[in-house]
Amino acid sequence: MKARDEQTGAQEQFKDALTRLKEITKFNGGDLEKNYLSLKKDYNECADRVEAVHKRVREVENVSADLFSE
Repeated sequence: MKARDEQTGAQEQFKDALTRLKEITKFNGGDLEKNYLSLKKDYNECADRVEAVHKRVREVENVSADLFSE
């Protein structure tokens, strides 16, 4: 969990730095940025679904371990 929290913090810090850089340089990403953001959104949705599946697998493993220990 600590590593995940640190990674999330680093992502937020980078995102903030990128936002500041874009504001300073008046950068408009155009089609490339639009495509990147679309792909990033798709990736994040998939990552969330993967995490949900992993959580469910852990829950099933815990229940099965409990059943076999009885």
